[in-house]
Amino acid sequence: MHERVPYAERQERYLQAPFRWTPQQRLAVQGLASGETARTVAAEVGCSVRSLVLWQRHPEFADALRGALAEQQQAVGQWAVLVRSRRLECLAERHALLGQVIAERAAAYAGAAPGTGTGLMWPDARLVKVVEDETPPETTAEGEPVVKSARRYVTVQSWRVDVATLRELRDLERQAAVELGEWTEKHEHGLDAVELDTYIAHELARLAHPEKDRAAGAADRPA
Repeated sequence: MHERVPYAERQERYLQAPFRWTPQQRLAVQGLASGETARTVAAEVGCSVRSLVLWQRHPEFADALRGALAEQQQAVGQWAVLVRSRRLECLAERHALLGQVIAERAAAYAGAAPGTGTGLMWPDARLVKVVEDETPPETTAEGEPVVKSARRYVTVQSWRVDVATLRELRDLERQAAVELGEWTEKHEHGLDAVELDTYIAHELARLAHPEKDRAAGAADRPA
């Protein structure tokens, strides 16, 4: 009569013996490495959860599982790098296109008004200005005065700083800094978004109207 071997001893012998791989066990490694639960993997490969836990305790199965997990993590990391690289390429492309718009606008409007050569000024909607008509009244052949309007309308051009484009450029640069992990440091030592918008608008307005800047400086000087 054979002596019954205790379960704990049988387990110990199993863990010390070479692992005999089956397609079922290799499928279990892939399922566990992909993040599935032990119950789900056991149902997929057709074994009990107890058997699956015992497999995981075997050194060879555990090594294979660690290797599969490392491959999964490497694949995920490579995919993340590719996605981030593509995002950076798209950001750089949009930034270059906005730079092209600014350059072409500078060439088209250079000299039209102060600051238009920077490409950062945008022609605003045309404004209608009412001007008194000082031309002498006309008369007919019989000496009758010709009734006409005493006012005439003159269309003038107005220019403004293209804050929307500047804001989009800043957002693209900030997003690129976030992707590269540089935004936190720059944010801690720099201006916040509202302060940066205010500063840019103020500086561009000052460059576009240098005469106002000089007048303000003269007013600040003591008499």
